[in-house]
Amino acid sequence: MKSIKIATIRIGLCVVLLIGLLLAAPAWAAQNDLIVKSAGGVGLWMSQVQTDTPGVNGKVVTVIRFRPTTSEGWAEVARLPGRATSIAVRGTQLAVLQESGDWSLLWPEGSALGPSLANKGRILALAGDGDTLWAIALVSGPLPSTQPATTSSTAPAVEKEVATTQPAAKTVLLRLSPAGWTTLGPIDIPADAVVEMAVSRNRVYTAVKRSGQPTQVYEGTSPMVSVKNPFATRFALLSAEDGSILLWTSKDSDAGQLIRLTTGLTGGMLANPTGLVGAAPRTVEISTGRLRLFFLQVIDGKSAVMEQKYDLKTLAKIDAPSALVFPSPRGEAKYQNILSAVVLAAMVFAMIASFQHRRSLRELLEKANHPIPAPLGARLIAGAIDLLPMLAAMFAIYLTIPLDADPTIAAQDPRIEAITGVGIIVYLLHTTLIEAIFGRTVGKMLMGLKVVDFEGKPASVGARVARNLLRIIELMIPPMAGLMIVSPLRQRAGDIAAGTLVVSAKAPAAPPPLP
Repeated sequence: MKSIKIATIRIGLCVVLLIGLLLAAPAWAAQNDLIVKSAGGVGLWMSQVQTDTPGVNGKVVTVIRFRPTTSEGWAEVARLPGRATSIAVRGTQLAVLQESGDWSLLWPEGSALGPSLANKGRILALAGDGDTLWAIALVSGPLPSTQPATTSSTAPAVEKEVATTQPAAKTVLLRLSPAGWTTLGPIDIPADAVVEMAVSRNRVYTAVKRSGQPTQVYEGTSPMVSVKNPFATRFALLSAEDGSILLWTSKDSDAGQLIRLTTGLTGGMLANPTGLVGAAPRTVEISTGRLRLFFLQVIDGKSAVMEQKYDLKTLAKIDAPSALVFPSPRGEAKYQNILSAVVLAAMVFAMIASFQHRRSLRELLEKANHPIPAPLGARLIAGAIDLLPMLAAMFAIYLTIPLDADPTIAAQDPRIEAITGVGIIVYLLHTTLIEAIFGRTVGKMLMGLKVVDFEGKPASVGARVARNLLRIIELMIPPMAGLMIVSPLRQRAGDIAAGTLVVSAKAPAAPPPLP
């Protein structure tokens, strides 16, 4: 009877442990929110997933930053909507794979969409080496009738075309060539596994991890070694500068350990840095002869990314961890809120002013000799002439951003923000100042138009300034510009608020008398 109770207790403990592992699976399987990749002797790339708290509903964004080897400061390159799951360095560019399955190439001066896969394929992980890009992808269609075969693992891969009738595999190893993605062969990876890749001396390595299972490492498409680390919650493949490949695994309670997979550097446990606690996101990378551990730490209520350096040979800590210096957020949401408030205030002012002029406008329309509005065509041409600063800004953007650039990424480019801002400021200043001084803008001068009040007299300076400053409503809400077309006297929102009309300077103020 006693033995039955002990057996029951043991079974119960096993069930509890199994349930705990199952519950923990989603936590470990979650994508890493912090990824760092070395760009050789050029610098480091970082991908950090965070909540854009100033934005609407706290949307998840991925911030891409770059730090050159000559500086300790990081420059923000892009903010991508959603979560990035894998990054890889290709020359001076960074390939970013997003949770949606789309991927892009980024560089400090621009961006471009990456070529998609045929047969509805989906990329699972990326790796880069020099100007070459590799990927593990899940495909649903058949593989090509021929595919490259590789030689033994003791020498760099040599491709040759080998006929095959092998059925389609669920996952394949790919390499990006000028003609697109080339299939190198099938690789046995479960669909629910997390995949990490690394490349060393033109050989690609892939680590595959499932919850509670050993980590399987592949060299090319062939199994290489199985590493027993069932309780590891994070892992990464590292390519050292001497060509050796290391597997880094970490539990929530430690900085992790390095496991040597090829000849070269030895592995070992990493000493925990000060401030590393709990399940804080963390990752490692090798750069400029140092092993670098990056982790998140809360300092004064704010999340900071810390960096702990280790000696690559002894794995001893070098100095204390330091907080990374990031540029202040550009504050798109903050500026957007301010601009929205300005537009709202302008619209309220326009509404109040229009009510004040409502009676005068009604009396004007009842008069037989009211001022005649300028022809619509002349107004549109004059407006287009005055809009030249904005058109010049659009042309500058066209010359700056590649045609195949991702619009979402391009919209975050600081150059686009600067060019657009300069265009808007010059447009508002030149229309406001020139019309305030000379009574009409350059476009109105060329088209023979002028601004008058409801009596047909030249509008006051205050009215001319007000009607031009309210152009910001039309810039932020383009359909508002169409008000001039449907208005009985062809008035813009600024005209309605300021009590002004645009008429022909050569035409009589009143219609000719009836015969």
